[in-house]
Amino acid sequence: MIIKLTNAVKEYEGKKFLLNSDIIATVYEGLNEEGKPAVFVFSQNEKTWQVKETVAQVEKLLKA
Repeated sequence: MIIKLTNAVKEYEGKKFLLNSDIIATVYEGLNEEGKPAVFVFSQNEKTWQVKETVAQVEKLLKA
């Protein structure tokens, strides 16, 4: 399934992107490069995206 997420990285902030949910390994809260709380999506191919959605919102998208 393809899900739509919102980029939270400063240079692409607010831009939407589509991600194949089959490659998602984990979604977690952590600290971004500025030391602020953030949500990250980590994939099986070891790529990470910082997103605006909460962990609960991503979970809801994955269950849809």
